[in-house]
Amino acid sequence: MANTCWPDIASTQPGPTRRSTANEALDDPDRVVITPDPASKSGRAVRTIGWSYTANRIIAVITLVDNGRLHGVNGWVANSSDQRLYREEDRDE
Repeated sequence: MANTCWPDIASTQPGPTRRSTANEALDDPDRVVITPDPASKSGRAVRTIGWSYTANRIIAVITLVDNGRLHGVNGWVANSSDQRLYREEDRDE
């Protein structure tokens, strides 16, 4: 996911919205991908829940494919529901 296009703000924000943190979650081999993101108004956004070693936490990342290019939209420390999904998915495999 290193080719994800992030808005300029992602490089300056502290914590989980930093590009490197979000990219780690996107690259997590145990990530959970929810298509479409249930909170997506357009129905085109994807929620990926994955582990970030930099943040030492489970991170939720929102991405969107536009014109064949993956764009990072937002990211944050996963809430308890997303953390539960990640942990349950990890045990199922």
